[in-house]
Amino acid sequence: MWQLYSTIDSGIAIRTTIADLMECVEDDNVQIGEVRYIDYDSEYMDEGNLFYPFLYKRKSFVHEKEIRLLCRDNSIILGQLPEFENGCFKTVDIEKLITSVYLSPLMPEWEENTIRNVLNSLGVNFEIIKSNLYNMI
Repeated sequence: MWQLYSTIDSGIAIRTTIADLMECVEDDNVQIGEVRYIDYDSEYMDEGNLFYPFLYKRKSFVHEKEIRLLCRDNSIILGQLPEFENGCFKTVDIEKLITSVYLSPLMPEWEENTIRNVLNSLGVNFEIIKSNLYNMI
């Protein structure tokens, strides 16, 4: 995954839980959904929910095990222009949301130290773990 979603030596990943994510975004206009992976040539999306089209991806992405937060904008229903074009912003308590921060196993020491220093200067208390993916046991 490091190679898929980041440069091999500069990737950062966060760890959270669905429960913590839901607790951080307590908003009736935001729903959480698990992405379903289908073969669009032989399978169909479920019907009956406005959010379903946003919760499907091609089967080739099944390794992602993705969840999505979907934000409903009631201003559209009321005939008003939405306040955003490409999403909505929600304030979250990042110390509640983030359990751990993982660093790429090939991240240079200077970059790792910089990230640790920045997080420490912000006063956050995340566990910071350099991935040991390529370490020999």
